[in-house]
Amino acid sequence: MAQMAFRDGHVEVGGVRIRYMESGQGAPLVHVHPASDLRLTPAHDLLCRRFRVVAFEMPEPGPSLASTMAQAIRSLGLDTFNLMSASSASSTALRLALQAPERVLALVLEAPGVPGREALERDSMQKETA
Repeated sequence: MAQMAFRDGHVEVGGVRIRYMESGQGAPLVHVHPASDLRLTPAHDLLCRRFRVVAFEMPEPGPSLASTMAQAIRSLGLDTFNLMSASSASSTALRLALQAPERVLALVLEAPGVPGREALERDSMQKETA
């Protein structure tokens, strides 16, 4: 199988530089990876045949990581997108989907390591009252 050429790029959100790699055409598929762990696999090559794949390497965790990632995604002109995440990045992807359900067309959590629903709801409630 021929490898697709991914272009390397960066966006800046609130003074934080976020790396991404992009390839393909079609409906946008955003794949968020844990900090310092942006690795492309043969699956990315397959996904590029049907989607515009944008693989982000999330910055170090912070209090508003889901909002930061939402801004990074929007800075690439993606108003709506499919969202996929791996391992520890899944909690951020899930928070992003809960914060902006109108933007996320589909959500795929690959081997998620996420807190329980109660923790996510408590976190959302705290942000609403802040």
